[in-house]
This record gives sequence, structure tokens and C-alpha cells, in this order.
Amino acid sequence: MARMPSGPVEIGAWKGPELQENTGRWLYELTSRDVDELHAALDHVKQANLPLERVSPRTFILPTLGPKLKRFSRDLSEDLGFVLMRGFPTDHPIEDVRLMYFGALTYVGLPIAQTSKNDLVDHVRNEVGATRGYQKNYAQEYHSDNADLVSLLCIHPAKSGGVSKIMSAVTVHNIIQAERPDLLETLYNEPFYYTWVGEQPEGQLPYFWSYYYSWFGGRLRTRGLGGRARVAQEQFPDCPRFSAKQAEVLDFIDDIQKNRDDELSLDMHFRPGDVQVLDNSITWHGRTAFEDHDDPAQRRHLLRIWSNYYVEPPTAPDAWGVDDALSQQTQSPKRRLFDVEVYESWG
Repeated sequence: MARMPSGPVEIGAWKGPELQENTGRWLYELTSRDVDELHAALDHVKQANLPLERVSPRTFILPTLGPKLKRFSRDLSEDLGFVLMRGFPTDHPIEDVRLMYFGALTYVGLPIAQTSKNDLVDHVRNEVGATRGYQKNYAQEYHSDNADLVSLLCIHPAKSGGVSKIMSAVTVHNIIQAERPDLLETLYNEPFYYTWVGEQPEGQLPYFWSYYYSWFGGRLRTRGLGGRARVAQEQFPDCPRFSAKQAEVLDFIDDIQKNRDDELSLDMHFRPGDVQVLDNSITWHGRTAFEDHDDPAQRRHLLRIWSNYYVEPPTAPDAWGVDDALSQQTQSPKRRLFDVEVYESWG
């Protein structure tokens, strides 16, 4: 049986309404000096003609903002599991914004590819003919991504809707522990199988496994992908079936997320220049449906970066089958999801 905490977990546990008015714990407004440093760093990498994969803290120099961003990285894993930066400059050509955003986020973590096409910065917007949920305008249920950190930069908000919703996976864990400890054991001890959504590494099955919760080194980690687990059951006949307890606990988590949303969630109405960074291991995120502006230039548009911590968090060695599938242990300099040049250039 997997190790489990004996009592409620504190790090990363919070309730949205308690934080909604206490923005000082999670909101940072960029200063004019911060913005000047971003512009100077942008000018430097453009003059040096550096491609995106060569942009790093060594080349994108932020004398005073850089240390602040590094502190955010520490706080993400040691405190709430999320932060929002406000006032990031977006009144530039999109490629310049992309460079600044990527350069700034290299101080928080090591960017990794989000797709099998090795996209380091992805576009989150309603795309005609797209198949991924983040490229549609309908609501997204609470989930976590296959990276330590996920970040979003708002270029344009929607005409209406598109509210970012986040929830503490730790608080949900503590609720299950208090109300249904038998189901909590299932989350720790029975592997769940999730679809790759077509993004599996070459030669791998279209689904991977992990435990829903893991406790190791005094830290809680989650892979909150209940929806993807159900899709794997539906799409792949050879995928191991849910046990009765697994089906019951996913329904119980759904009930918590839907019927206690007002009690637990923190809603963020993005403004242009807002940068949200989340720790996927303790924070789940979702989104309400949205309506776009008629003018294509004003439609909802976010940029997204996935990152891993430079210092790997404590991880139970047998908790995540996805790590085995991806052979994430590397020497230079960190775990990775897909082969990307950035790892060689940062060695």
C-alpha cells in the first residue's frame, strides 16, 4: 500500500473565497522598472538574433525582475501553488511578446515542449477544425497538465466568459480524507489510465498510467485527469477497466468540483498582460465557456508555456507511469517530455 499522510495536508490547501479579497498573497503588479528590464532584454535577444530555444536567464537578463521571478518559483511549490503577475507588456508584435514571455518564464522553470511538434509556446484560442479542448470555446473541466508548471499570458480576453477557474487539489484531497477515507486509498493505490489525446511519444500506447495522488518526501502530488481517464476507457478497448471504487471516487470528485465550486474555486477574469502560473501537482485549473468578439484581431488569445522546476520536487519512484514512458531523467539539465533543442543548448 502506498504511503499516505496521516492528517490534512497544509501546503497548497486553500479555499477561493478566502483568497479572493486577499490578493496580496498571490497577485504581483509589474513595476515600470520591471517593464523596462523586459524591453531591454527583448532588444538584446533580437539584436543577437537568438532563436527561441537559445533564450535563457543567461541571455535574457533581468537584473531585478529575475530574482523576483525565481522567488515566485519557490513560492509556487512552498505556498499556494499559483501566482498572477499583472501588467506584462503586450502592445508589441506577437513574436516580440512571445520572446519576452518565454524569456521571463525561464526564470521560473525550464520550458518544455507541449506537443509532439515540440511547441514551446502554444496559442490558446478558438481554432476552426481544432480537436483539443484548449483550442475550442466551450468550458473546460478541472484538470492538471503533464508538466510541473503551466503558465498563461493573456493577449486579449473574450467578449464574454472565458473565466479562469482554479481549485486546490490539496483541499479536495483533505475533503475526501475527512468524508470518504476508503475512496482516498483507491486514489493512492489503484493506477488510473489516461489518454494522451494523440500526443503520445513515438512507439508508446495511446494511454499512460499514474496514481491520482502520491505522497512522498512530505509532499502531495496529483494528476487530476478524471476526464481523460474516462475518455481512455471509452476509446481504447485494451485499456484496463475501472474498478468499482475507481468509478465511485471519480464521481465523488466530480460532485465536489461541481457542487462545492462556489466554496472552493478562485475565479480569475484575465486582463491583457495578466500572467498566471500554476503548480500542476497541487492546483487544478479549468475555464468557463466564452463568446468571441466579431473582429478577429480582438478575439480571445492567450499564450501558454509548460515548465518543469529546475530542482525536481520529491516524487515517489513508482507513482507516475508517464515518467517511464517518456524517459524523463536526463543529465542536461532537467526532466523532459519530448526532445527539444533547448536541452542541448542549456547543458
